[in-house]
Amino acid sequence: MRKKAYTISPDTTLREVVRILVKKDISGVVVVDENKKVIGIVSEKDVYRTIYPSYSEFYNSPEIFTDYKKQEDEIKSKGEILAKDFMTTNVLTVDPKEAVMKVGATMLARNIHRLPVVDEQGKLVGIITRGRIYHSLFKKKLGL
Repeated sequence: MRKKAYTISPDTTLREVVRILVKKDISGVVVVDENKKVIGIVSEKDVYRTIYPSYSEFYNSPEIFTDYKKQEDEIKSKGEILAKDFMTTNVLTVDPKEAVMKVGATMLARNIHRLPVVDEQGKLVGIITRGRIYHSLFKKKLGL
């Protein structure tokens, strides 16, 4: 687990989320309320879903979405969309004492790349990622 989890509020703009992801070279942030309770996650995938049309939008009006230059130009107008409007809200969390193999199995089974770690009160205390599990486990168990 990494104790430093990058967090945002639900009122953070898409522009600011992307700035954080790029500047910190990370692929997701945890959305917390004023009490540090986890209320969502924003990943690169959520950002992509916000700037690209949905399948139904595309199939209903493909001519609108095949002008890729226009789509790129419209990204700027989406910069003020708030995290609460595109974050993933069905967030699994994990206890700090959970077995690493169990956490990894959950991530693999559910195709999740990061899990917020919360204490008994539900407050964020860290984050665990696939990469951290991968590096930690193999370093420790394979002597790398």
